[in-house]
Amino acid sequence: MMGKCAPASLSPGTCGSAMYDQMKRHEIEVPRRAGFPLREVARRAEVSLDTVLRVLQESDTPDLVPNRVGRPPGQERSPRGARSVPPRIQEAARNGRDEFESADGDSPPGEGDPAGGQSPCEALPIGGIRKGVGGEREGEASGTPPVPQAGPPPGHARPMRARRSLGKPGARALSGHATRSRRDWQRTADWFEEHHHALLARHGGMGWGLFHVPEQKLRLLGEVRGLDVLELGCGAAIWSIALARKGARVVGLDLSPRRLDQARGHQARAGAHFPLIEASAESVPLPDRSFDLIFCDFGAMTFADPYLTVPEAARLLRVGGKLVFSTSTPIRMTCEDRTGGQLGRRLVHDYFGMRRIDFPTSVEFQLPYGEWIRLFHENGLEVERLEELRPPPRARTSFLSAKEERWARRWPIEMVWSVRKGPHTTRGDGKPARTSRAPRATGARPLA
Repeated sequence: MMGKCAPASLSPGTCGSAMYDQMKRHEIEVPRRAGFPLREVARRAEVSLDTVLRVLQESDTPDLVPNRVGRPPGQERSPRGARSVPPRIQEAARNGRDEFESADGDSPPGEGDPAGGQSPCEALPIGGIRKGVGGEREGEASGTPPVPQAGPPPGHARPMRARRSLGKPGARALSGHATRSRRDWQRTADWFEEHHHALLARHGGMGWGLFHVPEQKLRLLGEVRGLDVLELGCGAAIWSIALARKGARVVGLDLSPRRLDQARGHQARAGAHFPLIEASAESVPLPDRSFDLIFCDFGAMTFADPYLTVPEAARLLRVGGKLVFSTSTPIRMTCEDRTGGQLGRRLVHDYFGMRRIDFPTSVEFQLPYGEWIRLFHENGLEVERLEELRPPPRARTSFLSAKEERWARRWPIEMVWSVRKGPHTTRGDGKPARTSRAPRATGARPLA
């Protein structure tokens, strides 16, 4: 965390010039890494485009810098409104690799911009994703047509607003279980892609759960064209690519660098360009009220602590926005052997006090049904649907053995929550909704 200055007090006089410069550098480099055009970076950091170019010239990361060659010695600075654009950015604009869009709230022509208030800027997408730590739905994207770049429809033209305070989003260090999950996914990412890719590629990459029940049948997300969408734990980003193809403005987030690398490959083959961010869903480095829809399919809501992820989702959603995610059921977790992963017909673990569940190869999280509902309510989220998925007849999955498939046809093995953010984001006692605390654990133990 950098300092304790509130957004309104962020200035060299209140924070000190050195800290102020450091904070401004952070506000410039973070959105640049996320692939935003330079002029959007300048608007978010509330500085001129010249300042952004100067900071990036001084950056230690070459791929953030659009043009390493500065202004030649003795060359006078161009008059405001007539400044030259670095050659690399000009080339990008000529080649059609980026289309600059003016956002509402931008500075007027002649104030930090070339004449007319528009500047061709280069946008570089980052990221990649997985179906695990951030969760994922991957599928074969090669041979698919380029994803159309959806323009904002009426009512959705606002850009994401940068958070001026640096103390909250993305400031929390990785938790112990997140560090372990990241390590586990780094080790198993290639195996996962090889063994489950064929299943996850079905239905255009849009299917829910272990049996990949098609979204077209469940209709959990609804119309996504023109929506700002965040996938928490996108894995190889096949879900995100599919939604981008349907006109959504997508951001993918995942904790595993290797899964993000795989997602970049799928993006390149599909011709899809949207930001991919390496971060934990427990502390997302994005501003409040940025999204209309947040979702994941056995993603971060399975592998991260819900007492952190649910408040984060509520923070990131706009009023009326939805959180939709699939995960295992509490019933499964009470019947599953946690050493060998086999499902039986007996209850072998406590239901009450369920939260963190350690398996030999992963850490997962689950809550009793009533605790999920309480947690949603405390964070201003209203339950709209709870789907306990039953496998379609004759459906097979690469995630379960034949015995486990038979179990899943008798008892619910997975579920999908759909909750919507209401107008009230505080609890009944007036405290912020993000103060949710986990109940004292009773200590789950195998039953005799």
